[in-house]
Amino acid sequence: MDLNDDDKNKLKYYKKYRVIYLNLSTGNYYVKYCSDEEIFKELLAEKIFDIVGINCPKYYMFKKEHCVLSEDLNKYNNFYAADELTIDIASINNLKDFFEFQFDKYNRFKNIDELMFQINMMHFIDILFSNIDRHTGNYGFCLNDDGTCDLVVFDHGEFLDNFDKATRPVSFPFNNPNSYALYSKECECRYFMENADDNVLEMIRIILSKFNINTVRLLMKEVEKDVNYKFKCKRRLFLSYIKNYLLIYKIFLSNINQRKDGYSKNRQ
Repeated sequence: MDLNDDDKNKLKYYKKYRVIYLNLSTGNYYVKYCSDEEIFKELLAEKIFDIVGINCPKYYMFKKEHCVLSEDLNKYNNFYAADELTIDIASINNLKDFFEFQFDKYNRFKNIDELMFQINMMHFIDILFSNIDRHTGNYGFCLNDDGTCDLVVFDHGEFLDNFDKATRPVSFPFNNPNSYALYSKECECRYFMENADDNVLEMIRIILSKFNINTVRLLMKEVEKDVNYKFKCKRRLFLSYIKNYLLIYKIFLSNINQRKDGYSKNRQ
């Protein structure tokens, strides 16, 4: 995306803000002034969610201005961030209750099963990529005219954070009722898999296959190639992902074996 001189002056002038909504010559954008590392994470997350078919705004990097621009989510018809829909508690079970209430009262969120599958996928990708900042202000829904809706995710500046950063164990719902923040990511991963039905467990297997270590390494290289820029953080973040992936894969295999043992005992 090319910027004219007026656009560039706007980006320089508003640099004192962390995030701002700007009207530029090519349209309206959310502008996030941040480090190269955060920009890298946003660009990587866009690729990841695109692969699994979950909507994520298009991001544009501007190195000189130290910022990343994302598409205006309001360009989607009837977009609402989750916090605008008065979703008070972000646990998966409470979200399903909310969708069912909306369907009964307003005849919207008709595709509840599909939507819940997408949300479970979002949640597991957050676990896999150690995103500790999934709250109701950074995902939302596009309400379609036919009563269905699509999940939209954004703001992934804390992707691939240190997996051991937070270790305080909690259970659903979280102490912060508006957040998926994984206070204990290993604990949350185990809880998520233990409570997954067969469809969600198959989704976990597919996601682990799609985003194996080599695939993520190639995706990180693609990010650099797309913007013609070498990110110093790439190696450290890749090593962090290896650690995440191996631990989560181990938990997944353990869960599968426990289910097989339980099935065998029930048959006996």
